[in-house]
Amino acid sequence: MVASAAQANGSSEGAPAGSDQMRVTKRRLSVGEAIAYAIVPKSMSMQHSFQHAITPNLGVQFKTDCRSKGTSASVSLTTEVEYDKDKITSYVFSLRTAVTGLKSAFVHQRVLSPLWKLRQKWTLLSGGQILQKVEYTLIRKLSTLTELQNSLAWSLYDYGHFKTTIERTSESGQQSLNTFITSEGLNFSAYSVALLHYGGAETRDPKIPAARGKVQYSLNCSPFTGQTHVGFEAWYFYTPLQQFGLSFMSVVPYSFSPVAPPFFLVESSQFAVVNQVSLLYARGKHRISVPIIFFMSTNVRNAVLWLTIPLTLYRFARLLYRPYSNAKVARYYLTERKKHLAEMDISRQRALLEQHALELCVLRGRAEEDAKGGLVIINGQYGVLESIYQDPCKPQPSLLEEDGLRRRRPWLSTLVSTVAVKIVRFFLEKKEEKPTGSRFGSSDELDVLDPLAGEDVPLTIDVTLALQNMVRDSALILPAGSKSKLVGFCDPDPYTPEAKQLKIVYWFNKKRHAVIFNDEDSVVLPQRDHLVAL
Repeated sequence: MVASAAQANGSSEGAPAGSDQMRVTKRRLSVGEAIAYAIVPKSMSMQHSFQHAITPNLGVQFKTDCRSKGTSASVSLTTEVEYDKDKITSYVFSLRTAVTGLKSAFVHQRVLSPLWKLRQKWTLLSGGQILQKVEYTLIRKLSTLTELQNSLAWSLYDYGHFKTTIERTSESGQQSLNTFITSEGLNFSAYSVALLHYGGAETRDPKIPAARGKVQYSLNCSPFTGQTHVGFEAWYFYTPLQQFGLSFMSVVPYSFSPVAPPFFLVESSQFAVVNQVSLLYARGKHRISVPIIFFMSTNVRNAVLWLTIPLTLYRFARLLYRPYSNAKVARYYLTERKKHLAEMDISRQRALLEQHALELCVLRGRAEEDAKGGLVIINGQYGVLESIYQDPCKPQPSLLEEDGLRRRRPWLSTLVSTVAVKIVRFFLEKKEEKPTGSRFGSSDELDVLDPLAGEDVPLTIDVTLALQNMVRDSALILPAGSKSKLVGFCDPDPYTPEAKQLKIVYWFNKKRHAVIFNDEDSVVLPQRDHLVAL
């Protein structure tokens, strides 16, 4: 790091000040100064709150805020009283005490219709200013997950503003698009947060945890102030409370001109582009961010590469991690199945005996349905038709190969996932080439002694006869719920959370039909949608 100082360089002390030329001298910082500049936090914030429900409709919340940025610091205590009169009207009164003075606000919200809400906010007192701001917000519900908010604010002491926000919130994440207009400028911002399942599954083995996290993309652009922030964050949920992450961001300053080309079309910027990475840690609602500036450049291409390369590496690592973690889970599930193989065989044999007892009656009914062109079950399979957690070294055949049953995926994603699985398979096979030895012998020798080694545990059961037995008047109707308790059925994989499905291939009016139902779905046959095109 380098410190700069300006020094006057004139011919004599009596020379005019206007003739002096400024000379900049640079001094390299010492190690201690550089470390101090790096580790001293530029800003800190702390928030603590607790809420007390006085009645079902009345609640009080106390909140303490402490913030420090540079040489300025602030401490405040806020008390909020919220009263829900009914499902239509609610009131909120807040009083904030700080060193700079008191701030009081009153909020009134009313539901106008199932789609519209109106929120009014009056800032009654702010420092020494009375009725400092009035803000109206109109909320439109676009869908069950999406809202549109338009806010307009007036002030007796300052300029007002207009803000519009489109926000979508779901269990899988949140997306938002904001526009903020004031007399000083215009600001656009957008962000997207997605909760991710990197791989694995919830097992009883702590050594095979489910890897979860989230990724956030953000964009903030102020055209008139000439600055744009672009970045993304990737988080890993170590525990339900602790989270670790990395953040990559580029700050692109530029001068605004109505005739100048956009900054991303020029090779270099008039100002330096700041590229930084941040180390992130979160525990509960507490968050620590350690920003590190990697380099500054006037080349816009460097900023694009700074964001593109980490994002590409993140996508590639996530693509490889999923089949690797699924392979570990698949081997764990295989071990669990072999531990309970006796119980699974007993359940399977019971279902087969029930089918055998009904075989004569079923064949007679099937012949009658076939003679009149009714409902004839050709094939019925119940269980794990396509396992999510598969060992790449031992891929299992899928039972969804029937025309019209397999989900169509884009060719590019299919190609990329296939390449990733082959890469993981290569490394896993490379790792298994050397058998592990012990005082009892090598792992290969122990597998020979194990009668179940290398044997695949069946994950489905043939229920063709059981389904044909339930056909009445050329129709098959089964209520919603698990099918494992029906006559002639059993749960072929009860010790893993793999999803069960029911695949039925049948003839109706001498035409072939095929369909797949989830385990909890109701079954109604025949249907025109099940017809298989020739």
